[in-house]
Amino acid sequence: MMEPAGLAVILNPSAGGGAGSRRFAPCAALLSRAGFHFQVLETRQPGDARRLARDLAGGTAAPLIVAAGGDGTVNEVASGILDHDGSSAILAVLPLGTGNDFARSQGASSVEKAVEILVRRQTHRVDAIRFQSQIGGCRCTSFALLFVAVGFVGDLLRATSPSVKRMFGRRLSYPVGFLRAWILAVSKPMRLTHDVGSHAGECLLVCACNSEFAGGHSLRPAPGAVMDDGQLELLIVRPLARWQIGSQFLRLMRGTHLAHPGVISVKTTRMHLESTAKPGVQADGDHFGEPPLNLEVRHKALTVLWNCGSQLHSFLT
Repeated sequence: MMEPAGLAVILNPSAGGGAGSRRFAPCAALLSRAGFHFQVLETRQPGDARRLARDLAGGTAAPLIVAAGGDGTVNEVASGILDHDGSSAILAVLPLGTGNDFARSQGASSVEKAVEILVRRQTHRVDAIRFQSQIGGCRCTSFALLFVAVGFVGDLLRATSPSVKRMFGRRLSYPVGFLRAWILAVSKPMRLTHDVGSHAGECLLVCACNSEFAGGHSLRPAPGAVMDDGQLELLIVRPLARWQIGSQFLRLMRGTHLAHPGVISVKTTRMHLESTAKPGVQADGDHFGEPPLNLEVRHKALTVLWNCGSQLHSFLT
């Protein structure tokens, strides 16, 4: 059993294009100077972080579990906690990845700020997205904190390869990935239902957002979205000409893309999506098989450490 000031750190050494271990070294020094006792559990393959977090969250103690990595690592650790419905485990983050969008939303824009949040131990409950998709021929249940998407996002993630991340760094890698994906972007037939209606036809992208930002906070797919209101911002992008995709990228960076007639935006708590083209499902920067996709918001399902200065809908209420 860990001491009261103890932490369980789940470290992804491959985070940030393979720089996770190197980036963690100064974090370890900061944690020690702050008086923390911690154990480090390293992942070796996808799924390890979820399994480790599940084991920790299912123990008799109420652990503080630190996801040391990028948004994919945060997703896995959060999922491991959420596998235990009603777990008292608390999620914290050390941002070692490329985008670090959850950490930035949490107020941890740097490892120094992340350690400050650990020291303050102010908690808040945030929403999570619970979804089912087809993975390897089986229906699998997964979770997301930031977004679940079908369509163009998959091309973007493939184009933002580890080599691109290493070459262009945290600020430019996702815009570069967007431009690479733009060359091959195609729309696909999709059928979906949500709280206020349905949509059928060719779509470039369908994205259920729990957070306002993506791509290292360089993109604003869901302006005004907050992570604790029990609702998702559903973004449906109809087919666009290639030149329109390029211009919409600039709008996406500013958060003004919703005014385009080819973009539909609605609030919802659930979504069901099917597609004969079998486009990939992506969540929080990782791939999760293909449709049929069912998702729903789980209101304030996860306890996290949070900077009280960060903007949340009900943090001060």
